[in-house]
Amino acid sequence: MRISPIQNTKLQNNIGTKSLNTNNNKEKSQNPAPSRTFKFPPQGVYTPAFLGLMRIGENLKPATSFFFRDYEALMSATNMLRENFPNGATILDYGCSDGEEALSLYMLLGDDKKKFKITGIDTDEDIIRIANQGVYSIYRGSADRFLMPNMIKDPTQEELAETFHKTMKHAKEPDEPLNNSPKFYLTYNRMSPKSRKQLFYRPRSGVLDNIEYKTGNICNLDREQTEGKIGAILFRNAFYQLMNSSDGEDLFIDDDMSKIAEKYKDILASKEGGKELIELLFTRTSVEEKQAIADEIIDKAYGRLEIGGVFVLGNSENESIFFADDDTPDEDVVRFGDIPAVKERKQLLEETLNRDYSAEEADFPGLMELVLAPVKKELEGLIKRREDIRILKKTPMQKALERDGRFTPAYTSSVSNMPGFETPTVWVKVK
Repeated sequence: MRISPIQNTKLQNNIGTKSLNTNNNKEKSQNPAPSRTFKFPPQGVYTPAFLGLMRIGENLKPATSFFFRDYEALMSATNMLRENFPNGATILDYGCSDGEEALSLYMLLGDDKKKFKITGIDTDEDIIRIANQGVYSIYRGSADRFLMPNMIKDPTQEELAETFHKTMKHAKEPDEPLNNSPKFYLTYNRMSPKSRKQLFYRPRSGVLDNIEYKTGNICNLDREQTEGKIGAILFRNAFYQLMNSSDGEDLFIDDDMSKIAEKYKDILASKEGGKELIELLFTRTSVEEKQAIADEIIDKAYGRLEIGGVFVLGNSENESIFFADDDTPDEDVVRFGDIPAVKERKQLLEETLNRDYSAEEADFPGLMELVLAPVKKELEGLIKRREDIRILKKTPMQKALERDGRFTPAYTSSVSNMPGFETPTVWVKVK
């Protein structure tokens, strides 16, 4: 059955709300995918340069963003925009958070930046208020710390930092905290004062003349009012929220974390509204439902983009890894253990464990057992026990974009936190 995200009122109201239900009465497979894990506090790796988890009122809201995230993909997209739209175009940045991505696009457009209109759109009114406040922070634990003065930089980072400081200027610390994530607090409370240092920035005069932030929802893309041609639509690292999917993270959740999640389920069940919350957070969406969501959103993007326009996806593990259902045809599936990057990782771990460490043991008895413990845990617990999990060969977004040859991939990014994995992130409308 086709599930329309437009018909789903929860999705219309909030992209980040996990709201799709799926019928899980099927007989369990012999090698089931890991069960959903509770997402609050979030599991996985977060690199929040400015918000991390933003405290708005008394609630924590996810907004994992930073300047120049997946820089190569953004540069590929902006280069194509400059070539295909020499007179400029409109760029729609959905799920914009507090604006780092929109500002990054502006900076990467180079001398043509004033020809383009960038609109950052998010479902959350509070996050848009923060975006319009226009103050950002960087600290030594953030992913874009290379933008800070006196940090070691590679040549690309040097270029980005130079562009950043031409666009941004120092600002006073705002009244409302900008970094309120576990990683930020770990840095602030446990690291040296030098590591805790935060620097605050805001756009220089004239920068925001071409950038605006407003509330909206990609589900309403077909009704979005814009000025001129639409040259690019970005929806990075947010599709998985629409799909109620965190398979990329769940793939590497160990048994201890799964047990904690199950205990938390029991606690929630005893609270008012807990059963509804459990259903919201732990229900797995079917592949068919995920595909219907991708089809509908990308159909709308196709209808709005000009020929030569780009659609940009994210490179997070949750945007790149999707578990197959029991009834997914074998031709659409790859066994996790057969993925080349997994094979290479497994071989490396086995070689590490089987190496002769007799000399080290003679000098430091017991040391290698301690050093090799995490290697053994990864090999036995996170690879061998998951080798038979069935993964979709192509993500729902890839299938939707490739349909009828309407988009073609133009750039492939490395998947975050998954060495050796790649995913196409920049797509060009060709017909």
